[in-house]
Amino acid sequence: MKIDRNKNTTGCVTLGLAPSFGFGDRIGLATAGHVAAMQRSGGAIEPIFPQQSIREMSRTQRSPQQVMDDALTGARSAGWTGRIGADADHLKTPDDVDATAAVGFTFFTIDPSAHVDQRADDYPEAVVREKFTTARDSA
Repeated sequence: MKIDRNKNTTGCVTLGLAPSFGFGDRIGLATAGHVAAMQRSGGAIEPIFPQQSIREMSRTQRSPQQVMDDALTGARSAGWTGRIGADADHLKTPDDVDATAAVGFTFFTIDPSAHVDQRADDYPEAVVREKFTTARDSA
């Protein structure tokens, strides 16, 4: 999926290298408190109010759109006027990336755990080189 950054209507932005903190309101009711904390913090960090993993969304029965809507509504209702980042956390599939990008998430944490070889520390160098070459050639 090609993301058209001009169509992001959420108001969430990429924060670049600015110090930031992801609040991760798991049930969609705590953002006003997060805004109050940010207002007292002195502005040294940028907030990521919409921040949740696909697994958490599944367990709380919330969609990426609900996470985004709840966080932004809470932030605006609490008087937040500054920049906001949005982190889609622990994404494991291209479909996860597409679903979160489509609703305006701007930061993506990819979870490669299903592809990590837990035995790699014990492989002889020749096996590591062979596996690296195979992975590189298939990428």
